[in-house]
Amino acid sequence: MQNKIIKIIGILFLFLLSTQLDAQILNKIKNKLKEAENKLEKKISDLEKPSNTRQATTPQAMPKSAEVEAYDYLSIAAINERFEGVQIQSFRGLPRLGVLYNYQTDNKSIPNRSERLTKSKTDWRAVGKFTTLLQVKLMDDKFDQMDLEMPVEVKYPRGGPVGDKKVQLSGYCQRTIRYIATILLKKEYSSDYFCNSNRPCDPEKASTSEWGGYGSNEFDKIKAYTAYINDNFQDILNTASKVPEEAYWVSTARIGQYDFNSKAFPIHFSLTKGFYVPKNSYEEKLNDQSRIYNTTLEMSPSEAQILLENLPNRYLYAVYKIKYSRHDITNTGLSYTKDGNPRNEFHLISPIIELFEDIGLTKKLGEISLN
Repeated sequence: MQNKIIKIIGILFLFLLSTQLDAQILNKIKNKLKEAENKLEKKISDLEKPSNTRQATTPQAMPKSAEVEAYDYLSIAAINERFEGVQIQSFRGLPRLGVLYNYQTDNKSIPNRSERLTKSKTDWRAVGKFTTLLQVKLMDDKFDQMDLEMPVEVKYPRGGPVGDKKVQLSGYCQRTIRYIATILLKKEYSSDYFCNSNRPCDPEKASTSEWGGYGSNEFDKIKAYTAYINDNFQDILNTASKVPEEAYWVSTARIGQYDFNSKAFPIHFSLTKGFYVPKNSYEEKLNDQSRIYNTTLEMSPSEAQILLENLPNRYLYAVYKIKYSRHDITNTGLSYTKDGNPRNEFHLISPIIELFEDIGLTKKLGEISLN
């Protein structure tokens, strides 16, 4: 760069000479150019000098709202090396079901919203994985009647004898075991059970809707089914046996208009989602078709005002402790919900319903007893 500057100065100097300007003017111009040259060289020298001082670079902390906050999880070990494990949201060491923590995804302007949405979807899928394993546990003795050598659809291509409960049960058990592969089997192992030599098969896209995959003949189906059973069946039963039957169910509770006479809020909540089947006497208050329970939450007017300031949408979160029991398999069409999750009935195991202000269940407001 320094040489370029000198060359430019030289060219200007020759140009000025050729114009035969007054010597005095020429000297003034030469002095100005020299002065400019010195200033440029100094700046270049300063830029090229290594700095002896290092400025401290303190990384800016990410705004708290930008970080995807952690939530408590319950881990269920993988069935074996061919399957994924399960991590389900938990509350006090048990699975959290019903309304899950949503990582503030309802706030469309929150940073990292895409990551939060993905995490929320993953947590919802985990519920299906948990309930399927739970289904296996709850019907453990039924698997004794499952045909381990041949898929029902191969043995009875036309559906089997009409009204044969054993055949229906065997088919139901086989579908449940196959559904475990749908939601938990790692893609790289799909070709072992859901591909065949009749057509190209990409393990990443292999369908688990039928043994041996699309285009499989009856012999392919038998081979794939028996391989799956031999490799994984006992491991599936062992893993399912360790899944907890108890959980916490979370639902929303609506706060009505404050009653200044009784100094209380009316509260309305229900257990309409899921398969709630009351078993205890204190559950009679919830034992109707709507499963809606109306009660009151007493507090002073000043406390009520503060509560509404914190909850402008007037929603609380009600938490119940529940226990699952096996659904009586009388109609296989009722064994799964519309979203593909198994139907497992549950009932309350405590008359206490806890109320929280936040979806994270960190701000407990009070309790309601069904007794």
